[in-house]
Amino acid sequence: MKKGTKRTGWTPKRRAEQSVRMKQQKPWLKTTGPNTPEGKLTVSQNALKHGFRSAEFKLLCKALTAQAKFVKSLSNGSSLRGTK
Repeated sequence: MKKGTKRTGWTPKRRAEQSVRMKQQKPWLKTTGPNTPEGKLTVSQNALKHGFRSAEFKLLCKALTAQAKFVKSLSNGSSLRGTK
């Protein structure tokens, strides 16, 4: 790529050509996924790379939401003093 030029992605023509090639090759028929127990165990953890979908993270989010609501209630004056 020349210096100063900018890539703009696929042109509509190139996208159409690629679509035709993929429909001819049908790569989705050749994919089988993991076959061994080790491979299945590995791919079962794909969504957990960062842990944002874990049960512990969801509990943490709920706790932080509850804490934020409590802090907001303190700033509104409807805290433990019993005033509204």
